[in-house]
Amino acid sequence: MFRFLGCALVAVVVQGASASDLYFSIDDDTKKDWSYAPGWKANSGAAGVLPKTNDTVTLNSSYLNVAAGRVPLTIPEGVDATCHSLWIGSQAKADRRVVGLKVDGGSLAVRRRDDPEKGDSWNVLTVGHAEDGYGLLDLARGRVSAKYFVIGRAGDGVVTNTAGFVCMTNWYARMILGQGPAATGRYVQLGGALGGQDDGGQLGSTAVTVGLSGHGVFELAGGVVSNRVDAGAEPGSTGVVAVTGGQIKEVVRVGVKGVGAATFDAPDFQGHDLQIGVGEGAFGVVTNLQPVVGKDNGRTIYVGVYGEGHYHAKADVSTGYVKISGGTAATSTMTVDEGATVSAWTQICVGGSVFPKGMREGATSSFRVPGHGELVLRGGAVRLSNPSDTAQNFFLGRTADTEADTWGVLRGYGSVEPAAPETTNVRMVIGVGRVVADGAGAARPLDLNSVVNVTNIVETAADGTSGWYAENQGCALFPRTWYGSGTAFTRCFGDAPYRAAPGLVNSLRFSIRQSPQDHNYFRGGVYAPDREDMHVAELPANDGVAGCWKLGVFSALTGTGARAFTDVDLTFRYDAAKCPKSRRFSLWRHDGTSWTRVGRAVRQDGEVPLISTAAALKPVAQAFNVGVFAVIADKTGMSILIR
Repeated sequence: MFRFLGCALVAVVVQGASASDLYFSIDDDTKKDWSYAPGWKANSGAAGVLPKTNDTVTLNSSYLNVAAGRVPLTIPEGVDATCHSLWIGSQAKADRRVVGLKVDGGSLAVRRRDDPEKGDSWNVLTVGHAEDGYGLLDLARGRVSAKYFVIGRAGDGVVTNTAGFVCMTNWYARMILGQGPAATGRYVQLGGALGGQDDGGQLGSTAVTVGLSGHGVFELAGGVVSNRVDAGAEPGSTGVVAVTGGQIKEVVRVGVKGVGAATFDAPDFQGHDLQIGVGEGAFGVVTNLQPVVGKDNGRTIYVGVYGEGHYHAKADVSTGYVKISGGTAATSTMTVDEGATVSAWTQICVGGSVFPKGMREGATSSFRVPGHGELVLRGGAVRLSNPSDTAQNFFLGRTADTEADTWGVLRGYGSVEPAAPETTNVRMVIGVGRVVADGAGAARPLDLNSVVNVTNIVETAADGTSGWYAENQGCALFPRTWYGSGTAFTRCFGDAPYRAAPGLVNSLRFSIRQSPQDHNYFRGGVYAPDREDMHVAELPANDGVAGCWKLGVFSALTGTGARAFTDVDLTFRYDAAKCPKSRRFSLWRHDGTSWTRVGRAVRQDGEVPLISTAAALKPVAQAFNVGVFAVIADKTGMSILIR
């Protein structure tokens, strides 16, 4: 039981006649040693004796004033300290004087084992116990063990582990940083270990909760952490994780139900899954400044589960899976900067996904969820290394065919690549999704040329938006289409190769004829109309540009070696939303010198916006030898000169 006497919180432990409520006297400044029996005083029970396993110890600001030059109470080498409960900073003091405990080679074992999940108290080992109180614990060397370790219960607490071991002694043990709404808890590990065994090994589901209802800060500069780390555990909480060294071997969850942020600024491995924005209404953001390498290929980065998650890769990331898909109330994102590569062994899913049963209470099998996801490349790369030659491994809008309000977007400039050059193991699936090449004001590509093919699993209606787009001088290079040594081939480009008509916005279908020759690569894509190489300013007067493309046939996956062909017919699915009031459209081709109209179409309401060449086209004398194309909305009431 607890009782309040004035402003001071005093613990009374009812545990038999021998239990005492002890504190160490400030009157003896020359001997601040836990093993110095005369220094121990009693609020209740016997004074002048060392604390026992059923005694409560309180260290208050009025007893130890580190800021005034007094040394903290120390547990030196050879001393095995024990007590039932230990509260550091158990009284509030307006002058903010600091209480301190230092473990310097000895050990501290706090024995209380109540279970807060059954309504019992967290008050086992607390640093920053009272509201407006302040506590310090310095683990220089030695060992601290407890089932529940709260840093910032109602006040502020700081624990620094330089070279010791913090042992969580039970399968469901917890370290809490920032328990109360007004509390702040900070754990700094410079070396040593935090875990469930003496070597820092894992013990069950032990966890570090960084921000339970208050604010928590977890700083790892060295050593090993074998506990799960949760940042922003409950609504209203905030948790910050900063890794500048050391290793975290267990799951890290950033934004569980509250707000979480994490920074990885050290060569590190992802010891287990990383989950960002876990619960509904949660928000999490993670940034890696140095490479993060997955411990093995089964690890997953979940950017958004039910909440909103954001991952900013400023250096390389290597893991098993990447899933970018929070709930439908917000959009979760992964951003990959120039010079950084995100490598996934098996899959990258952007928007909607399949989650294992362990991520939802009561689930008996894996389950599908709707979600919004966006993968943003700012000059970075995405690399997939699934060893299978047929598995689909890059998804936009993964579960859009079964879960409403699911979509995924790939945006920016950079590349999507296989793990090894010229291998054929990247196969793309678009449910409800868009690829938006955004050059950010410069002629830069979003290069998917190394992708084998793309499949459209949700039919794009006449007014649908799934497809390919280019803006701000960007261009989206489609997954290339390869065909063999025959004399005639018909394929879709920017969509499933064997579709009867192009379905995705700005995709196309071609029928090509040639002399027998092997290794033909149809390459190119959709281009922003504000690029100089699109010659849009030279087009006839119009009511808008509904699409621009550059296309060619090549002898290799990369390079400019054009492949000869006899002629080609083309059908484009243009972007009618660019010209919403127009019905009459023209298809134009630039041959390197000037534009020639090669097709016309009149679109009826509800009709899929398609336009075809009126006759087969011969090659043009430039690297992209099929040509540069544009679809424009005809200027109303004007005549067009046909050359």
